[in-house]
Amino acid sequence: MPWTKRQICEEAFSEIGKGDYSFDMQPEEFQSALRRLDAMMATWGATANIRIGYVGGNGFGDIGVESDVPDWAVEAMYLNLAIKIAPTYGKTVSPDTKVNAKIALDSIMNNTTYVATRYLGGYSGAGNGIWNTTLPPSSDPIETGAGGDLDIDV
Repeated sequence: MPWTKRQICEEAFSEIGKGDYSFDMQPEEFQSALRRLDAMMATWGATANIRIGYVGGNGFGDIGVESDVPDWAVEAMYLNLAIKIAPTYGKTVSPDTKVNAKIALDSIMNNTTYVATRYLGGYSGAGNGIWNTTLPPSSDPIETGAGGDLDIDV
């Protein structure tokens, strides 16, 4: 079952030491965290082209809605959200949180980035004038470490 936006925000608050188990969280605090979560996910989509299925909004939607992101992306979301909301509450995140947020975001980037294949036709070295030519075979045999020659039949 996917995580709800509330669960992601609760984990972010817990990461900065402001868990709901210690005192009552106000609805305004959750809405503020939701706005930052929506903005962060929009930024990830625009700048890094990270598309993980997050159901975004304008920050004023229902916080109980499922986020529709895969489980492998949730950690990066709540750790990076914790980094974003910590200064609002006068908190400083630990260096471990920052490192883990970077590792988790790199994991998302690795899972969502596709390398475009590129075709280079023929030999395209410096000074190449004619396309699709083959190089003539070398007349010098390759010397091996034992002092003999290595012949390669093609």
